[in-house]
Amino acid sequence: METFTINKALEEKLTVMLDSFCNIHTSHPNSKVALITSGGTMVPLEKNAVRFIENFSTGTRGSFSAEYFLQNGYSVIFLYRSNSFTPYAQYLSDEKKLLESLHVWKKGNTSVAVVDDEKLPGFAAAIESLHKAQCEGRLILLEFETVTDYLGKLLFISKKLSILKEKLVMYLAAAVSDYYIPEEQLPIHKMKSSQKTLKLCLAPVPKLLKNLVEMNRKAYIVSFKLETDSNTLVAKCKEALDINSHQVMQYVLFLL
Repeated sequence: METFTINKALEEKLTVMLDSFCNIHTSHPNSKVALITSGGTMVPLEKNAVRFIENFSTGTRGSFSAEYFLQNGYSVIFLYRSNSFTPYAQYLSDEKKLLESLHVWKKGNTSVAVVDDEKLPGFAAAIESLHKAQCEGRLILLEFETVTDYLGKLLFISKKLSILKEKLVMYLAAAVSDYYIPEEQLPIHKMKSSQKTLKLCLAPVPKLLKNLVEMNRKAYIVSFKLETDSNTLVAKCKEALDINSHQVMQYVLFLL
């Protein structure tokens, strides 16, 4: 099985950040921490990637969930797909509405942008909540892009956070690819468009949930399962629970 890791420079950077974060929360008996994953993963078809297979997700569920965790006193590490929603960013998603809601007041060399609360309700409060969480050190944002990038970072972060034990909630809402091309099998250059047909050989993405459960036996772990067939939904969930059995693990089911 492929080993999912992160590069040395990132490992050193995350180690400093996460060790400091964990030291704060292990010393406070009432601390609560949530590791939330959000957004879809990408599978490159070349090393110098031009073409990709996407697991589409805007990250709405994960980002809204992060807001609720923050509002309920949790510190949040938010591992998200680049360009997907982050906490409180939904209020910025309608660019036309945002521009119509802003008024600019200028005096000398100073300009002040004022938001019309009636046109964009909740915007000012969201910005205030975001800045408060960041100033208090309760929100860390970390990006991923490819499925291997996601899994490498998730495993590294989870191992670091295992010291938090029962203080930790793992809320795995990212839409993770089921198939990928292992690194050693990726062609270096762009595939030729002159080919009459294209055949891809995809390998199943290793299921790492059991590894996460074993690594964080005292954490509360929530995973999500999306299916399109209502007849198999519950059976698939029970099967996953049997494979990854743990006393505090829960599956949330969705039918598309």
